Amino acid sequence: MTEWENRFGQNALDKGKRLFLNGRVSDLKENNGNYTAAMLGRERFPVSLTIKEGKLVRGRCVCPLSKGGGFCEHMAAAMYAVNLKETAREQRRPGGRRSERRRSRDRWRR
Repeated sequence: MTEWENRFGQNALDKGKRLFLNGRVSDLKENNGNYTAAMLGRERFPVSLTIKEGKLVRGRCVCPLSKGGGFCEHMAAAMYAVNLKETAREQRRPGGRRSERRRSRDRWRR
């Protein structure tokens, strides 16, 4: 389990992974460690995340669970998308291999 996953409950991680794998993460954007995305479903939930030195330091969502100060499944889905994006970025650097990128993507399907 990664550092950021330890900040979430198992239920939020499981639901977030399903959202991510079902393509519900939309409009993922990054600006200097600040990420925004939208979770698509019956409702649209905007999510924002702040990552500093590789660690999740802040998350925001408008869903009821998040309003109570918790890390919700929408934030977890966004973090899975951020992880995939960052892994792909690292693989594009010199020395990165395409097969490693595939393994990384497949890792999330478990």
